[in-house]
Amino acid sequence: MSRSPTLAPPLTAPTPWRIGLTLAVGILAGSTAAILIRLALAASSAPAPGVSLLIAAGRLALSGLLLSPLLLPLRKTPPQGGALRYAALAGAMLALHFAGFITALSQTTIAAGVTLSSSSPVWIALLSWLWLRERLGPLRFAALLVSLGGALVIGLSQGDGGAGANPLLGNALALASAAAVSVYFLLGRQAQRRGLSAGQFAALSCVTGALVLAPFPPLAGVGYLGHGGDVYLYILLIALVPQLVGHTIYTWTMRWVSPTVVSLIMLLIPVLSSLLGYAAFGEVPGAGTALGALVLLGGLALATLSLARDRP
Repeated sequence: MSRSPTLAPPLTAPTPWRIGLTLAVGILAGSTAAILIRLALAASSAPAPGVSLLIAAGRLALSGLLLSPLLLPLRKTPPQGGALRYAALAGAMLALHFAGFITALSQTTIAAGVTLSSSSPVWIALLSWLWLRERLGPLRFAALLVSLGGALVIGLSQGDGGAGANPLLGNALALASAAAVSVYFLLGRQAQRRGLSAGQFAALSCVTGALVLAPFPPLAGVGYLGHGGDVYLYILLIALVPQLVGHTIYTWTMRWVSPTVVSLIMLLIPVLSSLLGYAAFGEVPGAGTALGALVLLGGLALATLSLARDRP
C-alpha cells in the first residue's frame, strides 16, 4: 500500500513578540549607519568630500556584490522593456543619496543629518503629486507644510549643538539626499512593475550606483588604496549592518505587519541615531535642532498615514 506524499506544513506567522524583537534589531541596525559613517570619516586623514565619496562608493559596491547572486535568474527570464533603464536611473539617484548623506554627516550634527535625510515620505508625496499626478489631499498637504516647517527650523539652526564644520551646507545636503532617495523609490516602483523583484532591483541599483560614484573619489584627490584597515572595516560594517541586516528585516517584517506601521516605527531611527551620537561622540542636539526634529517627525508621520490611506 503506497503512502501518500507528505505535504510541507503551511507557513505560519511568527508570534508578535518575535516580530517585535526582530524589528527592534532592524531599527537598531539602521540607527548605526550614521555612527559607523562618522567613525569611518574620523579614521581617515583624507579630506572630507573625497573620503565621503569613497565611503559611499564602497558601501554600494559591497552591497551590490553581496546581492549579485539575485541577478542570475535574469539570464533566463529577462524583465520587460524599460525595467533595466529604471533600475539604472534609480542607481544614479541612490549614488546621489549616499554621497549627499555621508558628506552631510561631515558637516552637520547626526541629529540634524539623519532627521532631514529621513524626510523621504514627504518628498514621495510631493513628487507623486507633481510627477505621477496623484491626488494631494488635505492630510498630505498638511503633512507637507508641517514637515517643511520642521526642516526649515533645523536648516536655520546652524551651529546649534556645537558640531559640524558647516551646518547649513550639511543640512542642505541631507535634505537633498532625502529628495534623491525619494526619486529612487519611485523609480523602483516602476522597475518592479516591469518584472524585477525587490532583491534584483536592489542589486542592480547598488551596482549602478557604485559605477556612477567610482570615478569621483580619485577626482576629489582620494584613492581607493592606502587607507588604514579600520577605514575599510567601517565601510564593510556599513554595508553589512544598516544595509543588509536593517533593510532585510524591514522587508521581512512588512510581510507580517502593515507597511504603514513599520514606516511609523522606523521614525525611531533618527531618535536612536541621536542617542547613539551622544553616547559615541558626546554630541548634544541644540534646542533648534531638537524642536525642528520633533516637528519634522510629526509631519513624516502624517505623510506616512496619508500615503497609506490613499494606497489602493
